[in-house]
Amino acid sequence: MGKVAVIAFVAFSLSGAYYTLNRNQQTLETSARVSDHQYEVLAREAALDGTSLGRQSLADSFVPTTFNGQSPGAAFTTSIAVSGNRATITSIGQAVNTSGNPSQYEIVTEVVRQVVLPPTGPSWMEYAVISDGDLTLKGDIDAIVVTGTNSNELNADIHTNGT
Repeated sequence: MGKVAVIAFVAFSLSGAYYTLNRNQQTLETSARVSDHQYEVLAREAALDGTSLGRQSLADSFVPTTFNGQSPGAAFTTSIAVSGNRATITSIGQAVNTSGNPSQYEIVTEVVRQVVLPPTGPSWMEYAVISDGDLTLKGDIDAIVVTGTNSNELNADIHTNGT
């Protein structure tokens, strides 16, 4: 009976050690995967930063360009290709993960340039803009509504106190 108890004790000890080591190994691998995912998120955020700067660059001047930059914890490279009134922004964010391999995330955005002329206002408003003086609004004015594209109402609060 003593030999059976010793054999059972050794078997349970070995299986317990095996499962404990296996659990620890799985915990380490899970931590590494979570950490790698965090670096992928950093690379994505860096690519988004590059895309935003690329859109701003196109707003300033619609010309092809390439630039590099840093985002917290990651770097990005953004290139802009222009063809006629279309521009393609390619932004690649890169962060080095826990295993030393680069995590990359690429965002490709296409931008179409449209020249939209502002709507013209009524003739009395043109006078108001160029007169550099006060305007007197007379009559029974309940509300002034300014509409934009797609008939959406724009902020048109007018504070005149009668003038």
